[in-house]
Amino acid sequence: MDAYKIHEEVDNLLSKELLQLSLKDRTAIQEEIHGVKCLAPEETTELLEASLIELAMALKNDKFIPPHKKQAYRQSQQYVHTYVNENDFRLRFLRFTLFDAKKAAEKIVKFLDLALELFGEFALERAVRLTDFDNRDLRYLREGEFQFLPFRDRSGRRILAVMNPLMPREDSKIFKSRARIMLYTTWTASEDVDV
Repeated sequence: MDAYKIHEEVDNLLSKELLQLSLKDRTAIQEEIHGVKCLAPEETTELLEASLIELAMALKNDKFIPPHKKQAYRQSQQYVHTYVNENDFRLRFLRFTLFDAKKAAEKIVKFLDLALELFGEFALERAVRLTDFDNRDLRYLREGEFQFLPFRDRSGRRILAVMNPLMPREDSKIFKSRARIMLYTTWTASEDVDV
Protein backbone atom coordinates (compact mmCIF):
# COMPACT_ATOMS: atom_id res chain seq x y z
CA MET A 1 0.00 0.00 0.00
CA ASP A 2 1.53 3.34 -0.98
CA ALA A 3 1.81 6.36 1.31
CA TYR A 4 -1.07 8.25 -0.34
CA LYS A 5 -3.50 5.36 0.16
CA ILE A 6 -2.47 4.97 3.81
CA HIS A 7 -2.94 8.71 4.37
CA GLU A 8 -6.35 8.62 2.67
CA GLU A 9 -7.41 5.56 4.68
CA VAL A 10 -6.43 7.22 7.98
CA ASP A 11 -8.31 10.40 7.02
CA ASN A 12 -11.44 8.41 6.16
CA LEU A 13 -11.27 6.43 9.40
CA LEU A 14 -10.82 9.58 11.49
CA SER A 15 -13.66 11.34 9.68
CA LYS A 16 -15.97 8.36 10.21
CA GLU A 17 -15.18 8.25 13.94
CA LEU A 18 -15.72 12.00 14.38
CA LEU A 19 -19.04 11.89 12.55
CA GLN A 20 -20.30 9.27 15.00
CA LEU A 21 -19.82 11.73 17.88
CA SER A 22 -22.46 14.19 18.97
CA LEU A 23 -22.03 17.83 17.98
CA LYS A 24 -21.27 18.66 21.62
CA ASP A 25 -18.50 16.03 21.80
CA ARG A 26 -17.01 17.08 18.44
CA THR A 27 -16.97 20.71 19.53
CA ALA A 28 -15.33 19.80 22.86
CA ILE A 29 -12.62 17.83 21.04
CA GLN A 30 -11.98 20.68 18.60
CA GLU A 31 -11.69 23.14 21.47
CA GLU A 32 -9.30 20.81 23.29
CA ILE A 33 -7.13 20.37 20.18
CA HIS A 34 -6.93 24.11 19.58
CA GLY A 35 -6.20 24.94 23.20
CA VAL A 36 -9.46 26.80 23.82
CA LYS A 37 -10.72 24.47 26.52
CA CYS A 38 -9.39 21.55 28.56
CA LEU A 39 -11.46 18.37 28.89
CA ALA A 40 -9.44 17.05 31.82
CA PRO A 41 -11.20 17.13 35.18
CA GLU A 42 -9.71 19.12 38.05
CA GLU A 43 -7.23 16.89 39.84
CA THR A 44 -8.22 16.62 43.47
CA THR A 45 -6.62 14.31 46.02
CA GLU A 46 -9.86 12.33 46.13
CA LEU A 47 -9.98 11.91 42.34
CA LEU A 48 -6.35 10.78 42.18
CA GLU A 49 -6.70 8.27 45.02
CA ALA A 50 -9.99 6.83 43.76
CA SER A 51 -8.71 6.59 40.18
CA LEU A 52 -5.50 4.83 41.23
CA ILE A 53 -7.49 2.28 43.25
CA GLU A 54 -9.91 1.71 40.37
CA LEU A 55 -6.99 1.32 37.95
CA ALA A 56 -5.28 -1.24 40.20
CA MET A 57 -8.51 -3.23 40.35
CA ALA A 58 -8.95 -3.08 36.56
CA LEU A 59 -5.39 -4.35 36.02
CA LYS A 60 -5.91 -7.26 38.43
CA ASN A 61 -9.33 -8.20 37.06
CA ASP A 62 -8.76 -11.13 34.69
CA LYS A 63 -12.35 -10.90 33.46
CA PHE A 64 -11.78 -7.35 32.24
CA ILE A 65 -8.40 -8.03 30.61
CA PRO A 66 -7.77 -11.77 30.24
CA PRO A 67 -4.32 -13.03 31.34
CA HIS A 68 -3.27 -13.91 27.78
CA LYS A 69 -3.78 -10.27 26.75
CA LYS A 70 -1.65 -8.83 29.56
CA GLN A 71 1.41 -11.06 29.56
CA ALA A 72 3.90 -8.17 29.58
CA TYR A 73 2.03 -6.55 32.47
CA ARG A 74 2.02 -9.82 34.40
CA GLN A 75 5.73 -10.23 33.68
CA SER A 76 6.37 -6.71 35.02
CA GLN A 77 4.77 -7.73 38.31
CA GLN A 78 7.52 -10.33 38.85
CA TYR A 79 10.02 -7.54 39.54
CA VAL A 80 10.39 -6.38 43.15
CA HIS A 81 10.72 -2.73 42.12
CA THR A 82 8.90 -2.04 38.87
CA TYR A 83 8.02 1.47 37.80
CA VAL A 84 4.71 0.07 36.52
CA ASN A 85 3.38 0.09 40.09
CA GLU A 86 4.44 3.67 40.83
CA ASN A 87 1.74 6.33 41.01
CA ASP A 88 3.58 8.60 38.55
CA PHE A 89 3.57 5.85 35.92
CA ARG A 90 -0.11 5.09 36.38
CA LEU A 91 -1.17 8.74 36.54
CA ARG A 92 0.24 9.31 33.05
CA PHE A 93 -2.25 6.82 31.65
CA LEU A 94 -5.10 8.06 33.83
CA ARG A 95 -4.52 11.62 32.66
CA PHE A 96 -4.32 10.46 29.05
CA THR A 97 -7.72 8.76 29.35
CA LEU A 98 -9.29 11.60 31.38
CA PHE A 99 -9.29 9.35 34.46
CA ASP A 100 -11.17 6.45 32.87
CA ALA A 101 -9.50 3.62 34.82
CA LYS A 102 -10.56 0.83 32.46
CA LYS A 103 -9.23 2.65 29.40
CA ALA A 104 -6.05 3.45 31.32
CA ALA A 105 -5.60 -0.24 32.19
CA GLU A 106 -5.92 -1.18 28.52
CA LYS A 107 -3.40 1.51 27.55
CA ILE A 108 -0.91 0.31 30.17
CA VAL A 109 -1.16 -3.26 28.91
CA LYS A 110 -0.61 -2.17 25.29
CA PHE A 111 2.23 0.17 26.25
CA LEU A 112 4.06 -2.61 28.10
CA ASP A 113 3.59 -5.00 25.17
CA LEU A 114 5.17 -2.42 22.87
CA ALA A 115 7.96 -1.49 25.30
CA LEU A 116 8.84 -5.17 25.71
CA GLU A 117 8.88 -5.70 21.95
CA LEU A 118 10.97 -2.61 21.20
CA PHE A 119 13.41 -2.60 24.13
CA GLY A 120 13.32 -5.94 25.91
CA GLU A 121 12.56 -7.05 29.44
CA PHE A 122 14.26 -4.15 31.26
CA ALA A 123 11.48 -1.87 29.93
CA LEU A 124 9.07 -3.74 32.22
CA GLU A 125 11.12 -2.83 35.28
CA ARG A 126 12.23 0.73 34.60
CA ALA A 127 11.68 3.55 32.16
CA VAL A 128 13.76 3.66 29.00
CA ARG A 129 16.81 5.92 29.19
CA LEU A 130 18.91 7.55 26.51
CA THR A 131 21.74 5.20 27.48
CA ASP A 132 19.59 2.26 26.33
CA PHE A 133 19.91 3.28 22.69
CA ASP A 134 22.46 1.77 20.34
CA ASN A 135 24.53 3.85 17.91
CA ARG A 136 21.98 3.52 15.10
CA ASP A 137 19.18 4.78 17.35
CA LEU A 138 21.31 7.70 18.53
CA ARG A 139 22.17 8.62 14.94
CA TYR A 140 18.47 8.77 14.02
CA LEU A 141 17.72 10.71 17.18
CA ARG A 142 20.36 13.31 16.26
CA GLU A 143 18.87 13.62 12.76
CA GLY A 144 15.94 15.31 14.45
CA GLU A 145 12.98 13.61 12.78
CA PHE A 146 11.19 13.78 16.14
CA GLN A 147 11.68 16.97 18.07
CA PHE A 148 9.88 19.20 20.49
CA LEU A 149 9.56 22.78 19.42
CA PRO A 150 11.11 25.36 21.77
CA PHE A 151 7.71 26.88 22.50
CA ARG A 152 4.28 25.65 23.57
CA ASP A 153 0.76 26.02 22.22
CA ARG A 154 -1.63 28.50 23.79
CA SER A 155 -2.68 25.94 26.40
CA GLY A 156 0.93 25.41 27.45
CA ARG A 157 1.28 21.98 25.83
CA ARG A 158 4.53 20.79 24.27
CA ILE A 159 4.49 20.57 20.47
CA LEU A 160 6.06 17.49 18.89
CA ALA A 161 7.15 17.89 15.28
CA VAL A 162 7.52 14.68 13.28
CA MET A 163 9.39 15.30 10.04
CA ASN A 164 8.71 11.96 8.36
CA PRO A 165 5.41 10.71 9.78
CA LEU A 166 4.95 7.83 7.34
CA MET A 167 8.15 6.10 8.50
CA PRO A 168 8.79 3.71 5.59
CA ARG A 169 8.74 0.08 6.69
CA GLU A 170 11.02 -1.28 3.97
CA ASP A 171 13.94 -1.57 6.37
CA SER A 172 12.73 -3.15 9.59
CA LYS A 173 15.82 -2.00 11.53
CA ILE A 174 15.20 1.64 10.60
CA PHE A 175 11.51 1.29 11.42
CA LYS A 176 12.29 -0.26 14.81
CA SER A 177 14.83 2.48 15.61
CA ARG A 178 12.31 5.17 14.75
CA ALA A 179 9.61 3.45 16.79
CA ARG A 180 12.00 3.24 19.77
CA ILE A 181 12.79 6.95 19.44
CA MET A 182 9.10 7.85 19.18
CA LEU A 183 8.23 5.83 22.29
CA TYR A 184 11.13 7.36 24.25
CA THR A 185 10.35 10.90 23.07
CA THR A 186 6.66 10.76 23.92
CA TRP A 187 7.33 9.02 27.24
CA THR A 188 9.83 11.69 28.21
CA ALA A 189 7.41 14.44 27.20
CA SER A 190 4.70 12.92 29.37
CA GLU A 191 6.85 13.74 32.42
CA ASP A 192 5.89 17.38 31.85
CA VAL A 193 2.67 17.68 33.84
CA ASP A 194 3.08 21.33 34.82
CA VAL A 195 0.82 22.58 32.04
